[in-house]
Amino acid sequence: MKTSDFDYDLPPERIAQEPLADRTAARMMVVDRRAGTFTDHGVRELPGFLHAGDLLVMNETRVIPARLFGRRVDTGGKVEVLLVEEREAGGWEAMYRAAGRPREGLDLAFDGVGPARVERVEAGGRVLLRFAAGAAVQDLIEEHGAVPLPPYIRREACAAAYAGDRNRYQTVYARHPGAI
Repeated sequence: MKTSDFDYDLPPERIAQEPLADRTAARMMVVDRRAGTFTDHGVRELPGFLHAGDLLVMNETRVIPARLFGRRVDTGGKVEVLLVEEREAGGWEAMYRAAGRPREGLDLAFDGVGPARVERVEAGGRVLLRFAAGAAVQDLIEEHGAVPLPPYIRREACAAAYAGDRNRYQTVYARHPGAI
């Protein structure tokens, strides 16, 4: 099987840019493998498709607000990072996006989270950031970070624009932080 087997054409105007206000109004596709059919239904109808012995898997992973907006201290240029994984207290692997390339020793400033330094530039646009806040970074990103959204969601890139997404893009079963 190849990932290209899952490619399909989805017109941009069909991509929702905001979640539904009523979660139960969401749509779901039902695949009947025996009949080879695909049908469109509402999420409210899910219980009618379940039978004794079926396995229902529920995602309990909570999306953390790991998207931070800041600036380069040297130029004042805008920077956006997505914290991927805490490597050690205060040290985070992150995806880096800015007009200029990152370099080791580059100082960054993030509103509410404080300063960070690029300790190492890694492959694929990733960096290792060292935050001055140390172990308190987890608490600070919970308060000041933005929920990371897929790249096909087009909105202004600032934390305030994403304030409502903390609940709206979170599964109601979210218990364990960790998804980005």
